[in-house]
Amino acid sequence: MNHENTSKLYNNFPELYRARHLDETESSLAAWGVECHDGWLSLIYHLSEEIHNCAAVAGIEPEDSSYPCVSQVKQKSGTLRFYMSDASEEMRVRIRKAEDESANICEICGDSGELMPIKVGRPFFKARCPKHVKD
Repeated sequence: MNHENTSKLYNNFPELYRARHLDETESSLAAWGVECHDGWLSLIYHLSEEIHNCAAVAGIEPEDSSYPCVSQVKQKSGTLRFYMSDASEEMRVRIRKAEDESANICEICGDSGELMPIKVGRPFFKARCPKHVKD
């Protein structure tokens, strides 16, 4: 994800993405940032809002040590992977829903898409719209 969009997530949800401040050997988020294209920004932003709201409803304040902490956000096998500590069952349900939804959102532009086989060496899948199938 580009720097501007990554900063949008970090600035609006600083406690949720606090692992970015850890040593690179302790956190994939610190080492690699958000490891997907910009088309999933809205999906990830909305998921971050939902997690923040779930924590608020549960009475967990951002400064509490039990506040959820994102450790990695990436694309794997064509869909979003969102790894987080201290997730409640409600948060895990929302994470799974967003991961499932990502299969139908172009990772490049955010338009409607689908999982498509991409061949670079060995075949693998990416979520793409028709205009980005080759990207």
